[in-house]
Amino acid sequence: MDRMKLIREKVAEHGWFCTAVFPREGEDGGAFAYTTGFQQTLAQPDVVMVGFDARLSHGVIASLHEGLRSRRLTIPAEGGLLNEVIREFPVKLVPVDPEIIGRFAYATVEFNGSEPTVMHQLVLPDPDGKFPGEAGVDERYERFQDIRAILTEPDDEPRPN
Repeated sequence: MDRMKLIREKVAEHGWFCTAVFPREGEDGGAFAYTTGFQQTLAQPDVVMVGFDARLSHGVIASLHEGLRSRRLTIPAEGGLLNEVIREFPVKLVPVDPEIIGRFAYATVEFNGSEPTVMHQLVLPDPDGKFPGEAGVDERYERFQDIRAILTEPDDEPRPN
């Protein structure tokens, strides 16, 4: 089946589609997952998660989708914390620079056609509750959620903060 046909069918059925991407063995870069359809069906930005297992990412994103669909949650325009996505566990939503979205979210950009794609990165805190960019954050959490790891030219872009 054609990839975009499948994505359109799933968005029509569920309101969104999740694309999971894994690095090939021996390649740099991390796993990531991103949505298609939030912008079109919910009038909310699509979302990307970097550095986590596809099942975890899908579950977190599904919880976010349900909160958005029920209007219990709204993605903050300038980023910010949401506590209701994972049982009172905060997540941070950081706007993704529009200039880099097309360097990883190919399906969403194609799905949106001529409409500019808006996307936020969903970031999880370290075990002490600190987010990437905060003083004292566990550097592993900062490193594996660094969006630069999934870009073609990784040194060009800022990490989530």
